[in-house]
Amino acid sequence: MSSTESLDAAEIERVTQDGRLVRRVTVAGSIGSFVEWYDYGIYGLLTTYLAISIMGGGDAGSLLLTNIGFLVSFIARPFGSVLSGYIGDRLGRKTLLATLLLLISASTACIGLIPSHEVIGVAAPILLLALRVLQGVSAGGEVAGAMAFVGEYSPDHRRNFNMSFIAVGSFLALMTGSAFSATLITVLGDATMTAWAWRVPFLVAAPLGYIGFYIRSQLEETPHFAALREAKSVERNPLRAVFTSKEHLRAIALTIFLP
Repeated sequence: MSSTESLDAAEIERVTQDGRLVRRVTVAGSIGSFVEWYDYGIYGLLTTYLAISIMGGGDAGSLLLTNIGFLVSFIARPFGSVLSGYIGDRLGRKTLLATLLLLISASTACIGLIPSHEVIGVAAPILLLALRVLQGVSAGGEVAGAMAFVGEYSPDHRRNFNMSFIAVGSFLALMTGSAFSATLITVLGDATMTAWAWRVPFLVAAPLGYIGFYIRSQLEETPHFAALREAKSVERNPLRAVFTSKEHLRAIALTIFLP
């Protein structure tokens, strides 16, 4: 092993053994998961109000179109994951994850700003579906990137434990989004919710995203990627490297078929 490699290994060991720093990184990774899944928690309970305001009615057809918002966001997620993974492997995790968090929170908040169907007609559902696609693309990159970010900061013996908090963040977000929406519906009633209050939970995503962006922007690049950059060993074409490596293909297959 060369002296450069020894120094890199020593620096990685130093960073990953810094418990306070690793905890901050874990919180930063979990916040992104929270903002991402908060959207799904509120969207599910507010579907009827979205159908009336954005799609123009509360009939079955309008409800179906609104629920397509779920479909398109999940379809977009794998594409976002591949694109963001490529960018993250080329340019680093930190800036990408901070940007993705802004995109997730902005697309969620912008749903709360869409004028009603009565005001702009068919443009309203088009905007809703476009924002859901953007949310899905950014969320797909967020979940994979956050896992890599936390994993690359964590010591080997605590990596799985630390990464599990990203999943915890998603569960807390679903609970928080659903509880917040249910509380508004109970307190304000259907008339107020239909008129304007359905927008409030979506707009709350804006400050949540800003808080997460600020926390992430204060962190440094992961020690593993920093070492690769310092050694000028960053892969120039990560996708080609993955799909031409039997080891990587085997890891992908194992991950897909894990129960």
